[in-house]
Amino acid sequence: IRVAAMHCQDPSMIGFINDPKADYHKSVAAKVHGCKVEDIGDKDPRRTLAKTVSFAILYGGGPQRIADLVGIHLNEAQAFIKEYFEVFPKLREWIAETKIKAQRTKKTVSLFGRTRNIPDADARNLGKRERALRIATNAPIQADASDITLFSLNRVHRYLKKFKHADPSKSSALKASIHDSILLSVHQDDIDKIVRHIKFNILENTGLPFIEATGVLLRADASWGHNWGEQ
Repeated sequence: IRVAAMHCQDPSMIGFINDPKADYHKSVAAKVHGCKVEDIGDKDPRRTLAKTVSFAILYGGGPQRIADLVGIHLNEAQAFIKEYFEVFPKLREWIAETKIKAQRTKKTVSLFGRTRNIPDADARNLGKRERALRIATNAPIQADASDITLFSLNRVHRYLKKFKHADPSKSSALKASIHDSILLSVHQDDIDKIVRHIKFNILENTGLPFIEATGVLLRADASWGHNWGEQ
C-alpha cells in the first residue's frame, strides 16, 4: 500500500500512511463510512472490508472477488469500492493511466526502473487482456516493494561487516529474509545499537532520492528474542 501511494501520489492516501499514530485500515474504514476512527475496532467488519478492498484493488480484484472474500453481498462490495475511489481519486487515476500505458507500450516500469513486458495488454481475447492489465497494475508495486527490501538487505549486510562488536568472536550476521522481514543473529551486547541503526538509518531511510521524493514514509518494526520461534 505504501508503494502504491508512492506511485499514485494520492494526498489522502499518503496522509493516512504517514500518520504515525494511525491504523491505516481503520482510517480508510472511518472515512468511507463517515464515522470516527475511534468507532472502528480491531476486529470490526468495516476494518476487515477496508483492508480487503485495499489489497484486492492492487491485485486487480473486482466487486465479486471482494464480496466472496469478505462474505458480503455484491451490491455492498460495489458501493464500498465506489466510496473507496472517491476517497482516493488519484489511485483510481493511476490505475487507469497505468493500464492505458501498458496497452500502448506492452510493458510496465517500476520506480527502480525494473521493466516487465506485458505482450497481452491489448490482446483481442478479453480474458488474456484483463489478466495482463491486472499484472500491469500490480507488477510495478510488487517490484518496488521487493527492491526496497533487497536494497536494504545489501545495506544491512555492509553495515554488519563494518560494525565494531563488543565481542569480535561473536559477530552479528544477516540470516535470512522472509517476504518483507529481515532475520538477524545479533549478540545481546550489541542489540540496542544495531537495531536502532538498522531501523532508523537503513530501513526507514533508504537514502534513495527517487523514493524520498514521493513523500511516503517507510516504517520498520523490530523485535527480538532468543530464537526465531519467539518472534
